[in-house]
Amino acid sequence: MVAVAAVAFTAPAAASEQGVVRGRVVTALDGTPIAGASVVADGVPAVTGDDGGFVLFDVAPGPVELLAEADGYLPAVVAIAAAERTDARIALATDGGAEVIEVRGTAPEQAASTTYALDRDQVRTLPGGGNDALRAVQSLPGVARVPWGLGGLYLRGTNLADSNVFVDGVEVPLAFHFGGLTSFYPTGLLERVEVTPGGTDARYGRGIGGVVEIESRAGRRDRVRFGSELGLLDVSAYGEGPTPAGGSIALGVRRSHVDLLLAALGVRFEPRYYDAQLRWDQPLAGGVLTTLAFASHDRVTSDDDLDVKQSFVRAALRYQRRVGATTYTVMPWSGASAAAARTESDGDGATLSLAGDIARWPYGIRAEAIRDGGWGHAAVGLDVAGARVDRPVSSGLLDDATTRETTTYTNVGVWTEARWRIADGKLTIKPGVRSDYLALRGRWFASPRLGVAHELTPWLTVREFLGLDHQPPGPTDAFLPDDDDRARGEKAKRRPPIVRGIQASIGASAQLPRSIRVSVTGYHVARRPLTRRIPFDPAQPRGITAPTVAWVIFDNLVGEDLVGVDRRRGRSWGVELTAERTTEALRLWLAYTLSRSERVSETLDRIGWRPYDLDQTHNLNLVASWRRGPWQLGGRLRAASGLPYTPAVIDADNGGTTRRHSLPNSARLPAFVSVDVHAERSWPRRWGTVTLYADVQNLTNATNPEAVEGPDSDPHYVRGLPILPMVGVSFSATSVR
Repeated sequence: MVAVAAVAFTAPAAASEQGVVRGRVVTALDGTPIAGASVVADGVPAVTGDDGGFVLFDVAPGPVELLAEADGYLPAVVAIAAAERTDARIALATDGGAEVIEVRGTAPEQAASTTYALDRDQVRTLPGGGNDALRAVQSLPGVARVPWGLGGLYLRGTNLADSNVFVDGVEVPLAFHFGGLTSFYPTGLLERVEVTPGGTDARYGRGIGGVVEIESRAGRRDRVRFGSELGLLDVSAYGEGPTPAGGSIALGVRRSHVDLLLAALGVRFEPRYYDAQLRWDQPLAGGVLTTLAFASHDRVTSDDDLDVKQSFVRAALRYQRRVGATTYTVMPWSGASAAAARTESDGDGATLSLAGDIARWPYGIRAEAIRDGGWGHAAVGLDVAGARVDRPVSSGLLDDATTRETTTYTNVGVWTEARWRIADGKLTIKPGVRSDYLALRGRWFASPRLGVAHELTPWLTVREFLGLDHQPPGPTDAFLPDDDDRARGEKAKRRPPIVRGIQASIGASAQLPRSIRVSVTGYHVARRPLTRRIPFDPAQPRGITAPTVAWVIFDNLVGEDLVGVDRRRGRSWGVELTAERTTEALRLWLAYTLSRSERVSETLDRIGWRPYDLDQTHNLNLVASWRRGPWQLGGRLRAASGLPYTPAVIDADNGGTTRRHSLPNSARLPAFVSVDVHAERSWPRRWGTVTLYADVQNLTNATNPEAVEGPDSDPHYVRGLPILPMVGVSFSATSVR
């Protein structure tokens, strides 16, 4: 695969094929390329790239009419002769009823922390990504892999629960289904996903890890489109089209069918999930009103009366308007979340109610104003997020809850930042500060941030970032009981834990010849709980953690509704490297992270710093993707250090029968190596397109141990994910205007 990619690195563009129409879409004013324009010929669709170029396949020979449309421009129909099929040019005039802002040259430097992004097509075709937005980001620098092919956002060595996921600015509590097998947001309505492994701007807070931003796609305004996809795990459908008064709407639904497949095989284990999304954009009073709604539901049942449920729904109204040089945005939102886990404990009808029985009704509002100028920009914002939380109160583990207790809290955040461009943008400085009132702690916390960018040459830029943030308690911490104050011998109100995180990074990016872009970033992260230290009790166990996969699944199943704050101190540091070359037909991508992540517990042991459960010294992703005609082919080589684990030792002094554990995470599993491939073939038709795809993980069926059993002298490795072919078919159709 790598050898083929190396040859393709210098391969010339393919000659035109029979049935192919090539061209560019540009502005009628000055010929500037228009990216993201829609081009249709005889029902065959295409979307223009950054250079305005497009390619249509399987178009009937001879003269042809091309329809081109783009937001902010008037649609155009151009008739081209047969001789012009290899170099068509379509010029679009601006729409007089729309506000069009044209920017030439390179976008202004934002002096932000290092950020990585994937668009919808990159997510869909990424080998080993399984056509899943949040699993695809595991191939990015600063994002380590999670065992057994599960999802999970392990960013720069921080805990899984330390990072936040937002959809169009609304935080979601559950990012993954089935404990991590697939994420909650399908790619049909996805525009792009952006990952900031650490050090976000002041507009985001209440999390000491990174931020993942999912941006939904606005519906098309030219005509009605709909499509569907059938895969190994689920089936989905979506539709989009114009609404009266120049608006657009897009909606999608998805349902898993793994439970049906397992039932057909006689397996009484039924995991299932449902997803739904809605976006409606409507021009209003000189701005745009966007209605957003998305929901997700998980349920896992089995014949031994296991029943685990998790669901959430979020809805928001976002109004955005630009007045002069200032852009105003207001977005109130609300929703509901529920998590529950129950299982029959014995034959007399008694049940064991686990801690998962909790309901939450979150609410909030985001508002911001950003004023742009030749010198940079200034911004202020408000970020309110609260919830009403309800949980059962039972008298014993085997008793059903007879009463419930409820509490309400509201966290308030205000922020401001400014970006100054000095020496015509050669130096950019962006200071910002965020202040959060965390209601469960009852006080304000200030979180300053500073970003700096130096343009040393037109092709080389250096960036630095330093920021502080505070992570609030989880919803269940609102019910913490009074604690014994051992020093004073009296009861004291327990203060829920707050974790403070410091992010620091320095990096450089270079734009090299032949469309090659390289970046390198060094970082350091420190986490510290701001809570009263619990005295060490020698009678307590020494803190042997549960198997890594078990708590990863638990964290992905219950999301933020049940996960509290990790009280351990932590630190991580490392270097991220990425190199990329993208052409019309080829994309080569190298991502490598050298890192170290450690934890120390002040409550159960005094052994000092030890590797975090997901610590991986080396993490390498090498991706090659090639498109020719209707074919898309790609491969990924993924290699990572083995996860740490705590070895078990047989005590010879007790006849060789007693098991004891050595120092936590003092040994490592063998290295992880996987080769993943992706192949798809499209059949454009006059009514739409049909695509058949196959995404195969672990093509070589490598063992890749994920756990160990037995003593350290004779370990037995538990193999990881075997070869897993993910196959599916999708289609999209376009209505006739």
